[in-house]
Amino acid sequence: VDIGVSIDSILFSIALAYRYTSLNLILENTKKEVTLLNKNLEKKVEERTKELDIQVKNKTVLLKELSHRIKNNLQIISALLYMDKDKMLNEKDKDILDENIKRIKSISILYENFLEIENPNKIELKKYIEKIISEIKNSYSSLNISYDLKIHKILLNQNSLIPIGLVMNELILNSVKYAFKQTASPKISICFSKDDKNINFIYKDNGIGANIDKVESGFGFSLMKTLISFQLNGKINCKNNEGLEYNITLPKNSFLDEELLE
Repeated sequence: VDIGVSIDSILFSIALAYRYTSLNLILENTKKEVTLLNKNLEKKVEERTKELDIQVKNKTVLLKELSHRIKNNLQIISALLYMDKDKMLNEKDKDILDENIKRIKSISILYENFLEIENPNKIELKKYIEKIISEIKNSYSSLNISYDLKIHKILLNQNSLIPIGLVMNELILNSVKYAFKQTASPKISICFSKDDKNINFIYKDNGIGANIDKVESGFGFSLMKTLISFQLNGKINCKNNEGLEYNITLPKNSFLDEELLE
């Protein structure tokens, strides 16, 4: 009996050792297979990432090329309108045409600035507004307007780039043309702040103010309202407050909500 028990124990130990060796071999093979799969997956991910990088670069190049062509076409349109303006005899018609030429030129400048931006989906709002102001300063340097900028670090995307630029351009040009005729030290204040849901934009000049009904019935205000309401899903209102003040509320998703800088 003792001999039988000993033989059974030996056989059981041999079987257990064999089973352990088999399982260990299976485990090693599985590890090798997993390692190989990981390498293949990493290679595929790397290849796909390179493909996506190339696609993004190609799209960026195409987008910039498109912007360049648009800018050139706008300049051609401006030149044609200047030729038509010279043929007009009515001064009022000339003024209306001249305003539209300036708007077209402003759009052209916006596209020109867009071409200089490395990443069109991450445009810092403050730098963008400073460029717009710089262009207007060059055209109206004799007025010596001071600018007070209080702008949180907010990122624009390419969808909001042109509407914001046009609205800003329209606001500043309106102040330049109408607000400072009797103002010794002209000043424009621009404030962009943010809360949980919205971007709050306050624009104010220290000019002579205006008839609000007349302002809101004008083409400039209608243009801004269209841009803000339909392209940026926001709201605009204006009032007299020691000059003309505009309060504009824009939802964060008009910008880059998930990438607002702190």
